[in-house]
Amino acid sequence: MGRQVAQRSSQASTSWSAAPLVRIAKVDVDSNQATAMRYGVRSIPTLLLFKDGAVQAQQVGMTSKDNLKKILDAKL
Repeated sequence: MGRQVAQRSSQASTSWSAAPLVRIAKVDVDSNQATAMRYGVRSIPTLLLFKDGAVQAQQVGMTSKDNLKKILDAKL
């Protein structure tokens, strides 16, 4: 499931007009439990959208490439 999320996130960001503004990062929550707790990650996959260091949006569970684009458009 993690690979699918990473692939969809990457596809959404590269096919989106503001792609240079987007950076995709993947965190292993088993190895980084403090980070998961800090951001309230309770389910995998969880996507967090940051802007200026603050969480702007959170998507829990699988979602479509189109929905990811909508989230990016609304928050960036």
